[in-house]
Amino acid sequence: FQYNEIFDNGGDCIQIYTGTARWTVIAYNQLYTTLGGESENAVDIKSTVGVKLIGNEMFGFRRSAGSQGNAVVIHHDADSIIMRDNRIYDSNGGIRIGGNADYQPDYLIIERNIVYDLIDEGQYSTDGYGIQFDGLSNVQMYNNTFVNIPGPLFWIDSDGAENVDIRNNLFSNTGRIKGGESLFRGTVIIDYNGWFSADERFDSEPHPIIGTDPMFVNPAAGDFRLAPGSPAIDAGDPAFGTDYPGGRIDLGAIESDAVTGIEAPKQVIGDFQLLPNYPNPFNPATHIPFVLPRKAPVQLSIYDIHGRLVQTLVQGTLEAGKHQVVWNARNSNGKPVPSGVYIYQIRTPFGSLTGQMILMR
Repeated sequence: FQYNEIFDNGGDCIQIYTGTARWTVIAYNQLYTTLGGESENAVDIKSTVGVKLIGNEMFGFRRSAGSQGNAVVIHHDADSIIMRDNRIYDSNGGIRIGGNADYQPDYLIIERNIVYDLIDEGQYSTDGYGIQFDGLSNVQMYNNTFVNIPGPLFWIDSDGAENVDIRNNLFSNTGRIKGGESLFRGTVIIDYNGWFSADERFDSEPHPIIGTDPMFVNPAAGDFRLAPGSPAIDAGDPAFGTDYPGGRIDLGAIESDAVTGIEAPKQVIGDFQLLPNYPNPFNPATHIPFVLPRKAPVQLSIYDIHGRLVQTLVQGTLEAGKHQVVWNARNSNGKPVPSGVYIYQIRTPFGSLTGQMILMR
């Protein structure tokens, strides 16, 4: 399931529910509802093996008598699940993972997801929670960003979790921990997480990073890159190696300097200019203007925040002067891309210049 827009369903947007399903990919979809509690969840994964949930945008889900109001539910005996690079917001619950005495999710990787602006509609103990663990084993939770979580940041229910590894995550303006780490069993590693204006954190963590402001670039616009000087830069676990721009992994979902950084309003090399795109933020299209001092080969490409190529808009020789290219927020296959921060880069013999833009659907 890739590059789909699925919305306003009576049940889940996508449900994988069969013991024979293997290695299903759910990637780069926009999954949402405007019906509140009349819909169920964005993704419901159960009794399957090897699902990859990557790069999806999920929002709008509300709790009701017939709905849990979560973006993602992983339960029963769902095994070997990878959840990476997703965005979740404007829902009563973020991620729920749970099983029972007979069937439990096993071997999960939850990495570089951004969960933010969740909704508490009066049930603090259940609404607006970030992630719930209730009967699972062997989970790795690395480099996620959770922001504005009014309910429990972690909801650790009675069945808890076995063999838990929680590192390099960034938590900002988050609620309490419901249940407590005493419900974790087996090998438990909780370290090098950032807690910024957090109501509660794990007491046993040896190296917490504690503060009030992680210094995001523009959180109100959904831009959770780390600004220069952020205390979350190069603050992750040294055991993750040195193959990072600063020689040490950052906290949170977006590694700093994965792109060139925060751009000035106009990029200039001599008479070669890359002007700001407009509008910005944008939906459904934006204009990218640039100026060439003389005739030259030009490549103008769009990348996502992780540096992956989305589409090449220009590949050829252009005359001197001012040019303008329109990007319609689609990838090279013509499929709509989800909301988020995107990078545009122009390469010429005069040099390379880069800008950033925000798509808000």
